[in-house]
Amino acid sequence: NSVMDLEKVFRLVFELKDLPRFSQLQVLGYFAVLESILTHAPNPDDRYDSLTRQIRQKLALLNKRWTPPLDYSAFPKLSHDKIWSKMYAYRSAIAHGSTPNFVGDLSALGKAENANTLVSEAVRKTICQAIEEPQLLTDLQAC
Repeated sequence: NSVMDLEKVFRLVFELKDLPRFSQLQVLGYFAVLESILTHAPNPDDRYDSLTRQIRQKLALLNKRWTPPLDYSAFPKLSHDKIWSKMYAYRSAIAHGSTPNFVGDLSALGKAENANTLVSEAVRKTICQAIEEPQLLTDLQAC
């Protein structure tokens, strides 16, 4: 099992830094980086193998290792699973060209800035973990 190509991940993140801060393209890019580090292509025959579920579960595992853990203070009433389900609804809205609705279905996230800050923090912490424990991240990606 070869260790992931962190150089490629760094290149992606540096390219994202050239985009306007928290532009929709940059935010989508952060999700893409997270997916490239943590996920495998979902098995179409396994309805439990979705990207949302993979990210939710793998970040839950990593978050227990992080000191401090991800800052969920902007989402006081939500569990980790609910936050990342809403984050993926946000990602989906951006990816499919609709305007994310923070008054309706995404109201639990509060505002775009909360979601953007969280996804960028998750990317930063995940990359740091990949540097510290490359084999762990490679194994996580595969499962």
